[in-house]
Amino acid sequence: MRIAYDCETYVNCFTLSAEHVDYPIKWAFEISPWKDDSRAIVEWVQWLVGHGAQMVGFNNVGFDYPVLHT
Repeated sequence: MRIAYDCETYVNCFTLSAEHVDYPIKWAFEISPWKDDSRAIVEWVQWLVGHGAQMVGFNNVGFDYPVLHT
């Protein structure tokens, strides 16, 4: 399973958007004063790990993965 994803960080908002590479499945998460998907993000990443998923992104090594891992 391959997942393309991107993280965005702002002063008071974090977003994570992802899409399955082979199927029309999309995910969107937000952590902000208006919404807190932090638990859902952790559960989603654990689900991906359990399915042996590969996550790919534009600046994955230099930004997205370190931010998501933190």
